[in-house]
Amino acid sequence: MIDNESRLKILLLGAGNLAWHLGPALQESGYKIIQVYSRSQKSAGILGEMMDTPYTSDLEDLNPEANMIIMALADDAMESVLNKLPGKYQYIVHTAGSISNEILRDHGDHQGVLYPLMTLTKGQALDMKTVPFLLESSDAEMRQLLGDMAGRLSDHVYHIPFEERQKIHLAAVIATNFSNHMYYLAEEFMEEEGLDFGMLKSIIRETAEKAGNISPGKAQTGPARRNEHKVLELHLELLKGNPGLQKMYKFVSDSIRSKYSSKE
Repeated sequence: MIDNESRLKILLLGAGNLAWHLGPALQESGYKIIQVYSRSQKSAGILGEMMDTPYTSDLEDLNPEANMIIMALADDAMESVLNKLPGKYQYIVHTAGSISNEILRDHGDHQGVLYPLMTLTKGQALDMKTVPFLLESSDAEMRQLLGDMAGRLSDHVYHIPFEERQKIHLAAVIATNFSNHMYYLAEEFMEEEGLDFGMLKSIIRETAEKAGNISPGKAQTGPARRNEHKVLELHLELLKGNPGLQKMYKFVSDSIRSKYSSKE
């Protein structure tokens, strides 16, 4: 059993948002990444140079000395890359929220999942110690190895089966990707009306802070929560030139009204 991070020789597959954060964090934790791969030579080069690590855009050129692969890839690219790997590895890990560990079975002796429950963007500073890591392992050896790895990266480590992880991932998409899309729609609306989106930044921060402190259910405010018919009608009238946003406003407002009318 490998029980020392210095004995692992890791291939990092991917050069996107996750790899941009995970690669350097692993290096800082004492792990040796011997090569970075991306199908884009430019992306591979940028990340490889940042990490001072060899890089490639050709799967046939993967370093044969590696005994561990970490796949920080888009979900839709996972299977295609797996099918092109030049061999079977001792340890193989993916980082996806909604893909089973089973997809790795034919490509490594020990399979695992190292899923960071966080929205990640290149260039955006992040304290990895605050990021929850959800782990899944094929066996006791991989459980120990991934547990140690995640424990070096973060103070929040959970061993979670796939059935629960995919539901957590779904909830994370609703909570973060959907809310961010709402921010984008609000920004677009403000710009179209000649208004400054910056005025909304404080209320966005306060909303997120309250949701974490007192729960989203208790933090809900606004005209739909108060069932203010005249305000809702006024807003819909203001959006008559933007039928897509008007439809979304009505749908979300109706959802809020329905949720809280059943509690009162």
